[in-house]
Amino acid sequence: MATDLTQIAVNGYQAEAGNKSPRFTSRVLDMAWQLGAWFARNGCPMPRDVRVSMGYRVHANDMLFDCNNTPNIGLTSRFRRIDVNTSTEEQQALRTMAIAIYSAFFMEGLRDSDYAAVLARWGSGCVELVDEMIGYAPFLNDLVVAAEAVRCNELSHPGVLVYDVCSPFGHWFGQQVLERPDSCPTPADCNVWLKRETVAFFSQLEDPDVIAKIKLAVDAVLP
Repeated sequence: MATDLTQIAVNGYQAEAGNKSPRFTSRVLDMAWQLGAWFARNGCPMPRDVRVSMGYRVHANDMLFDCNNTPNIGLTSRFRRIDVNTSTEEQQALRTMAIAIYSAFFMEGLRDSDYAAVLARWGSGCVELVDEMIGYAPFLNDLVVAAEAVRCNELSHPGVLVYDVCSPFGHWFGQQVLERPDSCPTPADCNVWLKRETVAFFSQLEDPDVIAKIKLAVDAVLP
């Protein structure tokens, strides 16, 4: 079920101007509090139906907001309203940015392996290794879009995608290079791994019927 963070946002809304947010145990809670405080500073009505989704975005009052100074959320946090009917150009820009971020964390995971040994085993050059691995970032983005569409972009979940899926994929890719006789995981193996881990990530805290829908949506995505 979706995590309703309305009360946290209301607390931020009602806090005395200039007060710092409490020491929350998660960034999700801090974002909700900060949105409430931002609503108050800008003369907006009291927040309602508040939920946080991926990408430092917050749903509130039937609108979607993006925090523009992430990841260092604090008193200077500013939010902008996102038009859900974004232009094709903006959608492409967001897709490009997501792919770049996923690629960066693929590399972070790869370097958690024995990077020198991976390069030596690969034997075809560093650029070629990186190009082969980050070529799966667009596919992961499509999987994420499919999973979030089922969830309506409104459900909170523990964990962070780039830490829980992207970095582990890079590490797994490196281990596959070291362990496989042909020194390269097959596209089929990579696609299966990414689909499995994407479903697992987005299924956290979900009801069985929603999990089944997420799996169907992800399985339907073609490379």
